[in-house]
Amino acid sequence: MKARQADIELAQQLFKLAKDRKAAGIATGLDVTREEVQLENDRQRFLVAQNEQESARLNLIRALGIAFDVRLILTDELKFTPSAPLRTEEALIAAQEQRLELRAQETRQRLAALSLSSVTSERIPSLSLNGDYGWIGLKPEDALATRSIGLTFSIPIFDGGQREGRISESRSRVRQESIRMKDVSDQVTLEVRNALLTLESSTQQVAVAEKGMELALKELTFARDRFTAGLTTNIEVTNAQTSVARARDNQIEALFRFNASRINLARAKGEIEKFF
Repeated sequence: MKARQADIELAQQLFKLAKDRKAAGIATGLDVTREEVQLENDRQRFLVAQNEQESARLNLIRALGIAFDVRLILTDELKFTPSAPLRTEEALIAAQEQRLELRAQETRQRLAALSLSSVTSERIPSLSLNGDYGWIGLKPEDALATRSIGLTFSIPIFDGGQREGRISESRSRVRQESIRMKDVSDQVTLEVRNALLTLESSTQQVAVAEKGMELALKELTFARDRFTAGLTTNIEVTNAQTSVARARDNQIEALFRFNASRINLARAKGEIEKFF
């Protein structure tokens, strides 16, 4: 919205310049018409941006689950916030420590290993001690004390293959959880590396977009000065206007990609809550 408003303000200035030049007998009606067409095009783009903004507001309200008549005020701005360089190893360590799916998979893998150990331990002979003490008799005064004590040594020999079946099943579950663990770990590593690459690329795109905006404004200044001096028609000015509008769009897109890449990196590291 701000970019389209800036385009309209620039078009109005150049439209006024063209009319003044025509009134002075230096420019032609065609020059004025060109600037008027450019002004109307910018107004149309402003209306499109206005509609997109309202649509985005409604989608945000729907995502938040609040009433549609609530008036939203965005406090953050789409801007470039430089961050300290982050090594891949540091990001991977942070992700390994904080990604919840890794912690959950580690728990499942540990439970599967414990289950296998428990079933396998059933093969081990066991030794148990048991005892009993009580009273026997028809009357309390005639009751006699009774006691017993025993030592049991048990050796598992044959259970119809049930134990071996459960051991095979537990081993299979351990292998499955190990495969899942590697898959989850590889996915986390992929997400972290991709996020770092995207962040680096988007940072460079912001720098290029800023340089492009600077050059586009310089081109517009030169074109306007040449038109004011009567050295050319306003075709150069119109082309420079288009370059400035395109440079603004590139700058907005670069800033959006940069901030989105910062969020993606925070999510990949498991630090999305800290990011906000």
